[in-house]
Amino acid sequence: MRTFSSPNRSTLRGFFVLALCFAISFTAYTSARASFSSPQNKLQKSPVSSKDSLGNRLDAPEQASSDQPLWRLDLHSLGYPAGNSPLQWQRGLGSFDTVDFVSDGVVAATFVTQEPAAGLQRRDDPNRARPYRLHAIFMDAETGTVLKTLEWLGDDLKMGIFPRYDGSFVFFSTEHLVLYSPDWKPVKEVALLPLQQPNSTLKEIAESPSGKIIEVRIRNGNSLMCLRIQTDTLTAERDMCSTFLGFSVSDDELATADALAGFNLSGENRELHPEVNNFTRARPGQKGPFAKVALTAERGDRRGILCDSDGVISCVLPTFVSNDAVVVHNGALLGLFDIRGIPNHEKAKLEFQRAFGKASRSGSKPSSELDWISTVGRPIRPSANGQRFAVALNAPVHPENQGTLERLFPEFLPAPIPDYVDVFDMLANQQSPPVDLDCIKPEGPCDWWIYRLSNTSKQFKEIWGLGLSPNGQELVIDSGGVIQAYKVPPSTGRPIATRQ
Repeated sequence: MRTFSSPNRSTLRGFFVLALCFAISFTAYTSARASFSSPQNKLQKSPVSSKDSLGNRLDAPEQASSDQPLWRLDLHSLGYPAGNSPLQWQRGLGSFDTVDFVSDGVVAATFVTQEPAAGLQRRDDPNRARPYRLHAIFMDAETGTVLKTLEWLGDDLKMGIFPRYDGSFVFFSTEHLVLYSPDWKPVKEVALLPLQQPNSTLKEIAESPSGKIIEVRIRNGNSLMCLRIQTDTLTAERDMCSTFLGFSVSDDELATADALAGFNLSGENRELHPEVNNFTRARPGQKGPFAKVALTAERGDRRGILCDSDGVISCVLPTFVSNDAVVVHNGALLGLFDIRGIPNHEKAKLEFQRAFGKASRSGSKPSSELDWISTVGRPIRPSANGQRFAVALNAPVHPENQGTLERLFPEFLPAPIPDYVDVFDMLANQQSPPVDLDCIKPEGPCDWWIYRLSNTSKQFKEIWGLGLSPNGQELVIDSGGVIQAYKVPPSTGRPIATRQ
């Protein structure tokens, strides 16, 4: 999730550069540390994986190439506007997915077009011409065959659909919500009255991995309103609000990223709130940048701190991948927490951390050229069944490369310079030895990495959106109006117990 209010280019660039520099500083700091060891969870290291007669790992993740998709569909033949990228990213790619599954059998891709300019007209005229049109293309997940197309007109380009992963979905605009059945029929419509108030602006949206909850943040003057919407009934309730830019939601919790600096974005000052933020370090003498991730229960009850970057270096930006698991990431680093014990007043369990990039021959520290996860957009996408998640990785970029920073700014993409997409399976490690929390070698058998889709010959110039099917067995990529699908190997593990 990221902000997507009407862009003020200088303030947006300032935020993006600040966020990226924060990640770069963490990456540089991490490269200087010898390991990922966490004082919270020091487990026994895993033995080296078994190998065949050629020396290959028997448990090596499946490798796939971007130029060998299950199917490919170019949306330009269906009206996708060429040469107008800003029209798409101003919609808010950090809040609206350009592609996702609405069920295991159906993929949906969306894009916006601008309508011909109309003459002077009254805004309260119900027959007035609307300036924007959202297009939704529904495709067969196995073949890419177009099954259905839908269109909606709006006064604001902030429109999109939110799947419930059973075939139904919610259409969202700044005017109303509409629930659609699996056969594309409208079932219920609810007006978004808070967004109809003067000086109200839609700021951010996040949805839970199951698709059951949408969290909407609305700015009205100097106040921030948050609505928690149940997607089956479209019932909206007021929820806790914070100043945090980085947040993620599950069906019953909220994870927020606490950063030391306040941001001024599009004229909105997001400063720290002393009653919410407390940046006392666990180890005051520790050097380098500092951040932490907080968990908050439904109805605003303070749950506590999930982690901080002194103890868990990847602890900067959170993403729920199920009701029971949170991924945290920071530049080239990624960690996974199991939070099933929290309702019973138990601590969260750090399952693994890993670094992406090239490992040095002489040790476990990564080299200075690291693949990295975007701090904006939606680079981590879970399957609705809570068993898998995909991570889009960017190719290495050096801090001094200001030209690249300028190129990265406009799109706010999940992967502006994609290198590969990795898929992790939370069943694959169920019968394996304990994980190694010092995992830093990218090819190490210390986590649940099962699949890699490599960006062969830079076929994906950029990744605008990605999604996993609800069962986690198919991956879909939007590279800017071109949709491609890939099969992911089935899980061999046993289902894990989850909180309902």
